[in-house]
Amino acid sequence: MAKKAGKEFPGWLYGVLFVLFDAVGVAALQIGVSESATRVQLSNNMWLTGWGFVGKMFTSANFVAVLNLILWGVLYVILLMLTNRFWVATPVFLAVTFIVAVIEHFKVSIRYEAILPSDLNFLKADAGNLMSFMPSGAQWTILITVAAFAAFVALFVFLNRLDARHGRLFRGSDKRSRSVNAIARLLLILLPGLFFTLYSMQVSTVGSWAKTFATVMGDKPSMWDSVYDAQRNGPLVAFTRQLNPKVMIKPENYSEETMKEVAARYTKEAKKINADRSANMTDSTVIYVLSESFSDPSRVPGLKVNKDSIPNIRKIKQNTTSGLMLSSGYGGGTANLEYMGLSGLSMAN
Repeated sequence: MAKKAGKEFPGWLYGVLFVLFDAVGVAALQIGVSESATRVQLSNNMWLTGWGFVGKMFTSANFVAVLNLILWGVLYVILLMLTNRFWVATPVFLAVTFIVAVIEHFKVSIRYEAILPSDLNFLKADAGNLMSFMPSGAQWTILITVAAFAAFVALFVFLNRLDARHGRLFRGSDKRSRSVNAIARLLLILLPGLFFTLYSMQVSTVGSWAKTFATVMGDKPSMWDSVYDAQRNGPLVAFTRQLNPKVMIKPENYSEETMKEVAARYTKEAKKINADRSANMTDSTVIYVLSESFSDPSRVPGLKVNKDSIPNIRKIKQNTTSGLMLSSGYGGGTANLEYMGLSGLSMAN
């Protein structure tokens, strides 16, 4: 006897499953940038991961989680149209998101930095040394991820057997219907692809439709801290924002002549101010020492010392202007801290 075929899944069920697996992908990425280490606890960002990322839709009408669903959903649709098989495209979609989530997790653990567009250059230039950047315990993260993905694959195989359509989204028995389906699939590849491309290229431009759309959805850029930005707004939203950043609009009258004019104007003002000064500032020497290895052990919580380890520094501090500086980061991205220290300009602005 022939084996009885299952029933065809209705279109609405594919829609429900699409949203469900899209949410699984977004959740995987959000877990990838979450971290239970002390660093995240100190920055008071734990609530941003997990339920907080979704919960703020109800607590503060922030729909950035939906924005992430839309962006990943657009890519998901393109993949579905390319394969025309729901049970083929979905495991590929989840495989990509799981891989990216694992890489995000490793990078956050090692450098406290989310994946950036500049990492693609590193991948091209030094891909052979990637394995040397694996954190301790990486094998367990990989095994858990593989096990989770295998469970999803088993689910997809089971659902594919239940579904008499076997995930085929567009079907046609005659030449005309096949032509119409081909056109429909092509449009569902080109239009979402155009939307995603235009969004990525314009989301960092103030006043653009993409920037306005992201802001309305709850996107709050935090580009001074890539991990905080990814936790707060979602890894894909944070990533696309840095693909084509435009932080300043070029003035119409900007030119070498204009800048010389400005320099001359301020030079004239400086001469007026300096005329009444008694001290010659050009005789002063400022030495700026940035040392990541220097610290005051007596300030470490829970650590008791029997001797002052920096008596000379302490003496110098008592006889001049001194104080403490709050560092907004350590590990990866310390060039930003050097810029802030030397220029006096905060990256948060």
